[in-house]
Amino acid sequence: AMIAEVTEVIEEIKQRIERILGSCYINHNSDLPCIKENMLKNNHQMSYREASRLLFVLYLLDYLRGSYDSKGIYDWFNRRRSQLDGLSPAELLDGNWNPNGPIAQEILELASSLAQ
Repeated sequence: AMIAEVTEVIEEIKQRIERILGSCYINHNSDLPCIKENMLKNNHQMSYREASRLLFVLYLLDYLRGSYDSKGIYDWFNRRRSQLDGLSPAELLDGNWNPNGPIAQEILELASSLAQ
């Protein structure tokens, strides 16, 4: 039951983000003009930093959902990896992180390799 609840929450968040970011999410476009345009068009108050982080996490979830159920996704985020210097994605995506920075891109690359 817990996994079903997590799946529902993920879907709800994804739908909200799609409504806020529109074509940026659909086209995997994380550039500032696209995000700002969609946020203004949808009359939503969110900083560029928040929007770009949410978009990044959605990309991660899209890759992971092809290989894992909700528990597997949770485990993936918390599993330490040698490619990340022994840290987990959750540890590296805590605090002040940049979705366009090298660490985030390394995490995205790990997730995207599951979809290949």
